Amino acid sequence: GSGLVYQHRLVARGTGLALEQVGSVRAAPGPREHINSVALSDSAAGVPRSTQWVMRAHMEPRPSQLVQIAHGASSAEPSLHVWQLDAPACHALVWWRGSLLYLNSTAGGLAMIQTPGQADERGMPSLRQLWAAGPQYFAKGLAVVDDVAYIGLSLKSSASVLLGANRSRQRARMNRNDVSSEVVAVDITQRTLKWRVALPRKGLVNSISAPDMHPESSWRAVLPGMPGRRSPPPSCEG
Repeated sequence: GSGLVYQHRLVARGTGLALEQVGSVRAAPGPREHINSVALSDSAAGVPRSTQWVMRAHMEPRPSQLVQIAHGASSAEPSLHVWQLDAPACHALVWWRGSLLYLNSTAGGLAMIQTPGQADERGMPSLRQLWAAGPQYFAKGLAVVDDVAYIGLSLKSSASVLLGANRSRQRARMNRNDVSSEVVAVDITQRTLKWRVALPRKGLVNSISAPDMHPESSWRAVLPGMPGRRSPPPSCEG
């Protein structure tokens, strides 16, 4: 987030596809903007794998952006399109049944871009809020298995919640090493909370994935019958 140019190198060894330097996205000078997620396109959404999606997070009050990097067959230079989101500090990109899920982190929430790559008459993508724990939580870490979203939530300090409610330009810095965190399971189709469990140690959740079930679980939902899906490992009780 210091004005550097980010060069993304994506390698999919399972298919033998290698994409080098797929695009350059420049962050604004200073620490208030950064890139936190990269996803390939999901073939189920009808978009070729030669398209990548980048989450460019802005700190409050500027909203985050979704950057679409497309590669044409006749052009060596990729084309970039920027889609404006409706909240700052967004995280994670996970394809789910043709839509892109992401985290509205400052609201502790889960949101969805229903038609990625398409816009309404105002030039805005179709956004939908699915679930939120509330502004006292910060959401980071997302994986989806069988239409259930697993989200990392961390409790903000009381000062941070108060300043956010008052829309003050001051910002309380969250002590990432000393926050209470939990993982919640949200039924995406019903938009309801299934369960929540507190983590045994303090600290901010950074990422959630299910690599034992599918190697692409960090950016793609693991759904019944999908190619390459494996059964989860046996649970241990003690």
